[in-house]
Amino acid sequence: MHKRQAIRDEAFVRLGALAASHGVTVDKNRLRNWQVEHLPGIAVYTIPETSQLYDIARRHLHRTLQVEVDVHVRTTGGDPADDLDELLVAVEGAMEAGDQGRLAGLAIRSHLSATTIGLSGEAEARHAAASLIYEVLYRTRTGDPEI
Repeated sequence: MHKRQAIRDEAFVRLGALAASHGVTVDKNRLRNWQVEHLPGIAVYTIPETSQLYDIARRHLHRTLQVEVDVHVRTTGGDPADDLDELLVAVEGAMEAGDQGRLAGLAIRSHLSATTIGLSGEAEARHAAASLIYEVLYRTRTGDPEI
């Protein structure tokens, strides 16, 4: 298994724990078309990655991977931004849980690097969404990206 996949899977497991505590649907597919009955929902996936030769003698690469976490909520009353922020608190906590962003030892470090938020809707059905981008630094050997 590529270490990138293992990192994505670890993020999915961490966020999957929110299913019971927050009634969230969690998916590993960025192309998810969220239906109302599946909200709140979280999609976790990987986007661009860069690599840099770290140790020439050992042929180690430092890779910086972006893991995106999309969060969607719908509300029929109240402020959807408040509902979204409440869920984002749980998401950020889950991504850091227990190991300060090392993602079960798969990463050297990770941190939240950007957040974008959007609101939409009319009348009683309002929707809020956020995209959180985590930068994850990890190491592999050149030509051997498996864990």
